[in-house]
Amino acid sequence: MGDHHHDHHDHDHDHHHHHEQGLVEDFNFDEPYSTSGSTAIVLSVVPTVLAFLSGATVLHHVDPNDRIRLVATVGWQAITGTPSVLFKIYRDAPPPAGTLVFSTTDSAESGLDDTGTTSFSHVETGVLGHATSYFLTAEVPTGAANVIGPISFSGEVIEHNR
Repeated sequence: MGDHHHDHHDHDHDHHHHHEQGLVEDFNFDEPYSTSGSTAIVLSVVPTVLAFLSGATVLHHVDPNDRIRLVATVGWQAITGTPSVLFKIYRDAPPPAGTLVFSTTDSAESGLDDTGTTSFSHVETGVLGHATSYFLTAEVPTGAANVIGPISFSGEVIEHNR
């Protein structure tokens, strides 16, 4: 049963493809909390930095033709009302100095269905600078909400298709 050998794919791979496509040149991640209920970060109307790809986790080897793919997952809980949590990704620096490159909103109702897990991805190209930093933030314009975990933020630098 488990005796199927599909080796022919491997043999063909290197000989017929002269140009590699989509090579991951760098990958990094920041996952301060990997489980639900592992933290209680109180959100406010001002963006709170939840995770970042900077310093030791900065993305290297960035070329303007490369694609940068960012993926984030945040677990949170509505505390009062029906808060909408605004998630943002900033490039180069945290707010207000950084450049906003992505934002999305998610909402939940306190009491009954009060927890949410929000996941999103963003891809961009044309980024200048060999090493590029990104910052994941959350804020709550109305109502009250806490980030309860997980918090996961990762980024990869993907070489342009030649």
